[in-house]
Amino acid sequence: MAATSFHRFMYLPFELRARVWELTAEPRTVDVATKDMIISPIASLCREARQLGVYRQLFSELEDIRDGGERRYVWLNLELDIVDVEDAPLEDFIPVAASIKRLKFTTDLIITEDMMFLGQCVNLKELHIDNSGAYGLNFYEVFKRFPLHCGMENILVVDALLGLVPLKVEYDLASWLFRSSLGFASKMFKPFPPE
Repeated sequence: MAATSFHRFMYLPFELRARVWELTAEPRTVDVATKDMIISPIASLCREARQLGVYRQLFSELEDIRDGGERRYVWLNLELDIVDVEDAPLEDFIPVAASIKRLKFTTDLIITEDMMFLGQCVNLKELHIDNSGAYGLNFYEVFKRFPLHCGMENILVVDALLGLVPLKVEYDLASWLFRSSLGFASKMFKPFPPE
C-alpha cells in the first residue's frame, strides 16, 4: 500500500524542504480581474511555504472599485503564472504593468490604450490573446508595427479550434481563409458576359 502522507517532512533538512516547495509550484492562469483574493494551494499549506516566497502576495496596488476601493492581493509566482485580466480595461492594471511577465487578456481589437499599457509591460515574456473566435489579422499588423518587449514569437492567440497558437500562424491561417473566400466569391459571382 502506497503512503499518502509523509508525517516526517518537517524533520528533513531545510534545503530539501525548500526544494520540495519550489518543485510543487506549477504554472497557473490566475484571473486577477475578479474581486476575489486568490490564494495558491502551496501558500495556504503552511507558514514555511509562504515564507519561502515561491508565491508572493502581489498586486495590492490595485483597488477594487466595486467594493469601495478595498485593497486586495493575489498570490502569484510571476516566473510561472499567467496573469489573466479577462476583458477588464488594461489601463486599470498600469500600476502593476512592469511586474507582469506572462499576460492573458480577452479582446477582439487592440486599441491605443491597450498599446500604451502593453508598452509599460517592460518585463513581459509571453502574451496570450483570447479573441473570442475572431481571427487575428488586426493583432499581427499592430504588433508588427509596434513591437512588444516579449517579441512577436511569444505572442499567442487562443483559437477556438486549435487552442493556443502563435500569432504568426493565426495570421497566416486568417490570411489564407480570407484569400480563399475571395477566390470562392469571385467564382460564384462572375460578371455577365458583354452582350
